[in-house]
Amino acid sequence: MSENLPRKNVKNLALRARMPQIFRVLAVFALAGTIIAIGIGFYRAYGYKEFRMKGLPTELSK
Repeated sequence: MSENLPRKNVKNLALRARMPQIFRVLAVFALAGTIIAIGIGFYRAYGYKEFRMKGLPTELSK
């Protein structure tokens, strides 16, 4: 039965069969990129003192 399928249909089925693997690789790269971006953020923030608002009285813009 599979011998009667057109070549385009076979290529389509092969691509659909590989889709989970493709998405898995993309997900791993996205996770790695996210971890690297967070690491860069922590590295750049190292040495800065913690942000604290000054306890000044509030005033409206003029």
